[in-house]
Amino acid sequence: MKIKNIKEVVKNLLTNKPHLKEDDRKLIATIWYKELQSCGLDPYKCSAINFLDLFVAKKITHPESIRRCRAKLQELYPELRGVNYHKRKGTSVKFVNNQLRNF
Repeated sequence: MKIKNIKEVVKNLLTNKPHLKEDDRKLIATIWYKELQSCGLDPYKCSAINFLDLFVAKKITHPESIRRCRAKLQELYPELRGVNYHKRKGTSVKFVNNQLRNF
């Protein structure tokens, strides 16, 4: 899948399925599921060998491309960020402030 298409698919999924904002594995699995369907395969009956053949032939999106696209979209569009993002950022600020004071 082309980068522009991945971006649209990821943005659509993050908007319509909020639980995917928190978990890259679920996001990747959802995209791969849709891609297998578009290749005319039943995702539940696709063998590992068939999947790997598609992956090597670059007919299945690389997981790192999906992850990077998700990260960039969440950087550009704060509404696509999950709850854990805000928790992590709050914790990191407290940690840095404590470390600087104790240094």
